[in-house]
Amino acid sequence: MQEAVQEGEGGIAAIIGLAKEELSSICDKITAEGDLVSMANINSDNQIVISGTKSGVGKAILICKENGAKRAIPLAMSVPSHCKLMTPASIKFSDELDKIELKEPKTKVIQNFSVSHTNNINEIKQNLVSQLYSPVRWSETMAIFKESKINEFYECGPSKVLTGLVKKQFSDINLYSLDEYETLKFIQGT
Repeated sequence: MQEAVQEGEGGIAAIIGLAKEELSSICDKITAEGDLVSMANINSDNQIVISGTKSGVGKAILICKENGAKRAIPLAMSVPSHCKLMTPASIKFSDELDKIELKEPKTKVIQNFSVSHTNNINEIKQNLVSQLYSPVRWSETMAIFKESKINEFYECGPSKVLTGLVKKQFSDINLYSLDEYETLKFIQGT
């Protein structure tokens, strides 16, 4: 992913307090003027991460603040994930994914590119590839969790961002962050 956009050329920012439609319009205007920026993570109706060129994200931050965003802050990440700048990375990822034999899942796989369930291996692979350059539709994914009455969540990774978002949407749930050794021991029953 870093090969697709050299360090210092891309940017990411968290925008809090603007409606999705308003932020989309701001991003579209800046992109039309020549600096790519788009919504990358739609975490909730008013908490959205944007990504794109460093200058595009910088312009979006200023315009979002002018339009009443509660917060518009750059994030310390070197790769502008989930935007069209990741298209070259998605091509390489697709080639690597084709070398792996995936088996049909035993449980439902809900991918936040499509915000739907599929057990079709080719669809799962294509959704994984598309996710590199397309927005994460997390708020819609949580709606599916709620409809399905899912009450146990495991977050993989170095932070607890998604766990925090889930806590705001759900009550009477079990949350586990798999970045903690003690949690992993508990889950494994050791």
